[in-house]
Amino acid sequence: NTKVYSLYSNISSLRFSSAYSLKKTTVSDSTKATVTASSTAPNGTQRLRITNTAKSGSLTGQAVNAKSDGTTLAQLGYTGGDAKINVNIGDATKTVTISATSTLSDVVKQFKNAGLNASFDTNYKRFYISSKETGVDNDFTLTGANADGADALYRMGIAVGSDISKQYGKYS
Repeated sequence: NTKVYSLYSNISSLRFSSAYSLKKTTVSDSTKATVTASSTAPNGTQRLRITNTAKSGSLTGQAVNAKSDGTTLAQLGYTGGDAKINVNIGDATKTVTISATSTLSDVVKQFKNAGLNASFDTNYKRFYISSKETGVDNDFTLTGANADGADALYRMGIAVGSDISKQYGKYS
């Protein structure tokens, strides 16, 4: 009786077409895509060609008059106090604080601590900043949280446009 019941239990599901019309799927690179197929999927081979993957957001600053990454913001013409810069990554915001005595290397470290990839190229004398992850949810913006922050971004070649201190007068 035990053997007959076991046989019955194992083959009873075969009375439904879903038990024997299963579809098999495979993918060559599971890091790029996953696939599944229902029992009603048509037989055959489908191909998915990925032409582009998400890129990380990036920013290339303008060239500045810096001799090295040890150049201070004061040497770039920044004379303000504590410059606050908002680093917005997706829905998160972190504030970086720098001053006239901060070196370009200090700024790079601050941006990295805020969650970005950052470097200052001493040959081309400009900042290269990018998000650590790809996709629109990881895109970033850098904005001055105060007037000094906006002026510091301008002096570092990260914000383009006019000199904020010339436009609005010196902020304290």
